[in-house]
Amino acid sequence: MQLDTAAARQSFDYYMEKSCTKLMKAQCLSRGCGWPLREKKYDNSDRFWIYKYVGMHTCGIENATCRYKKVSSELIASLLDMLEKKYNCEEHHSRDIGARICLLAGFFPHAFGAYIRGYAHMRKLIVIDGIHLYGKYGGILLSAVAQDTKNYIFPIPFCVVDKENDASWTFFFQKLKSIIEDKPDLCVIYDRNISIANAISRVYSRAHHGLCMRHLAENLHVNQHFGEHIYLFYAAVKAYSFDEFSDNFIELKSKCPEAAHVLENVLDFEK
Repeated sequence: MQLDTAAARQSFDYYMEKSCTKLMKAQCLSRGCGWPLREKKYDNSDRFWIYKYVGMHTCGIENATCRYKKVSSELIASLLDMLEKKYNCEEHHSRDIGARICLLAGFFPHAFGAYIRGYAHMRKLIVIDGIHLYGKYGGILLSAVAQDTKNYIFPIPFCVVDKENDASWTFFFQKLKSIIEDKPDLCVIYDRNISIANAISRVYSRAHHGLCMRHLAENLHVNQHFGEHIYLFYAAVKAYSFDEFSDNFIELKSKCPEAAHVLENVLDFEK
């Protein structure tokens, strides 16, 4: 988190040459620049020691003013407690320090300012999902991503919560709304998770809601034995006009009436 903040303040980007439980190596994104940061774990505690740091950039960027110090887990915990009280999010974090860092960093404007500013140049479409974390800290990673005009994925915010429920998703969307406004020209794509649907209907009521075609395709393939004609489903959902959609869906309906019935009557067909 300190590294992200310092990089944002100094207007430079970096890449992780190595990152594991014992060692971290960060390097300026400009190849050949003399700015490195290397940290090594001191012992079996949570403390890291700086064994190499160069504040001077040789790529034209001014000196990095942030000096990294040996920080104990107790100090990190006290700082996080202070920040959680300031941002009023103490009820929505995991008890683990690592998860709390992810929660706070996910909405730090200094650390993620580039993502926030970059969204203005993306398509007005965001994809929402949650994934279980099976590492040391556990929890659920909630995230939202956009796409640029070449279909490259562009991350926006993330946070880690203890459970994927209505409260955690509502918290996530309320924070996301401070970055992305709820407008009719915005399209939000998600799977059929009921907690996402409940929360997003309250927070993003003006935006258009759509279901993820990959999840729908998997559902049809497993439950409706739709594998042989799955190409008809993709042809319909990727159509760019009503006429094209109608032609593809009529063919789908004639060859796979059970799947068409599910799409029309069980699911929200307009999504």
